[in-house]
Amino acid sequence: RQATSGNYDAKLSSRTYIWDVVKPVTELDNPTANYISLLNITTGYSSYDTKQSITAVKIRVKKMTDGKWWNNTDWGTDTTPNNVDNVYDGGGTTKDRWDYDNLQTSALTYGTSYQIYTQAEDIATNIEDEVLKKTFYYDNIAPGTTIQYPIDQGETLGTPTFYGIYDDVLSGVSMVQIKLQDKDDNTNKFWKADSGADGTWQTAEIWNDCKVWASSWTYKYGGSALSEWYILSSRGIDKASPANTEASFKVGVNSNTFIVDNAAPNNLKFTVPGIDDSNIARKDLVTFKGSSKDNRSHKVVDMTLQDLTWPNTFWNGAIWIAGEVNGSTRVVCNKSGTGISITWDYTIPTSSMTSGHKYECRVWATDNAGNKTANTGSYVKGDTDTVKQFLYESTEPDSLITSHSDNMRASVIATISGTCRDDFVLNNAGVDIVQVQVSNKDINSWLHIYASSSVFEGTEIWYDASWDVIGSKWYKE
Repeated sequence: RQATSGNYDAKLSSRTYIWDVVKPVTELDNPTANYISLLNITTGYSSYDTKQSITAVKIRVKKMTDGKWWNNTDWGTDTTPNNVDNVYDGGGTTKDRWDYDNLQTSALTYGTSYQIYTQAEDIATNIEDEVLKKTFYYDNIAPGTTIQYPIDQGETLGTPTFYGIYDDVLSGVSMVQIKLQDKDDNTNKFWKADSGADGTWQTAEIWNDCKVWASSWTYKYGGSALSEWYILSSRGIDKASPANTEASFKVGVNSNTFIVDNAAPNNLKFTVPGIDDSNIARKDLVTFKGSSKDNRSHKVVDMTLQDLTWPNTFWNGAIWIAGEVNGSTRVVCNKSGTGISITWDYTIPTSSMTSGHKYECRVWATDNAGNKTANTGSYVKGDTDTVKQFLYESTEPDSLITSHSDNMRASVIATISGTCRDDFVLNNAGVDIVQVQVSNKDINSWLHIYASSSVFEGTEIWYDASWDVIGSKWYKE
């Protein structure tokens, strides 16, 4: 500064300041999950130089189903940002914090998505461009699980593998657990799995983790063999934050009572065929029949039918294919019920059987616990009621009248005779009975033979002829 006298003032006036044109940045640290089940407060960070005023941080929340915005009390069309409730100085260059508690769980709707936008202003009056910080869904419904094995009041083996299905519409399932309770033991009544396959029974309620697949779950029990009655419950836990855990239980859905059954069905047998002999011919054997008993129930009766004339050829329910003796091509039989004592049957189309071929049939039974009757080894004639062999012969024998020619004239018929043969006589089929009938076509009647006379009457009748097996000849006097 220069005075009027021409002298200069040597004292200087100065100020130091920071040139700041950098816009602040906000961050969101709650909610951060894609699916939430609880929202009490929305919190986040902002740049360390954020203006220390609630007007310095703005927040907007959009409801995606209808495009409405949260206005601190309700959803509406006003898009004006809301001030946060608090801004906290982080100190130095530490990020500042902010929170907003005017939007809580009660304002959210299940299955709806929301978007959170934030914006901050720093002490240099730089204003952040409003940015979408988070999209989330509100999910407050727990998954649902279903126990498929065992069914309620059903049976299992002593070391069962339990299984079922699960469903969750939104966040998905992160875990399925089972609780196994000994119904008859009031002390150590809950199963607790240890690492590995084994475990212990404890007094406190325990939930054990299952293996989870795309839409199903399994749990293999690895302790000492079970016996008597138990209660199995299942529950699902989803991926929301905090997680929703299934807490409602319904008998027959996710809480089943079952009994352990370690005994397979017994007294399983064929009643048709009743005779085990591949040299005895049967023309009517296209329906196989039998019976079975179990201490509790029957689930499946199945059988194999093998064509012994074409080795390793088995009926699969539609065609004959290659297979194995003990059941790679089993067909399921009809059952009279599922109880303790049942009958069963299976019918093969007549057209699928070949006359003159020998066959072997084998049968198995399985109860609802999963116990199965044992496989039978190599065939031994008459060794078991669950394996039979037979000859199927459906070709009619051929007979010929030799004593009278066609259209011949006769005044007396003393004896009618002829021949008869069967193609499968070598397979012990052959001719068993030859029958003769004499009819009068003019008066639509048949010859009836009495002790002292013969007369034509209106009722059709056949008479057994005398049969010479060696000569394949027959006659009727």
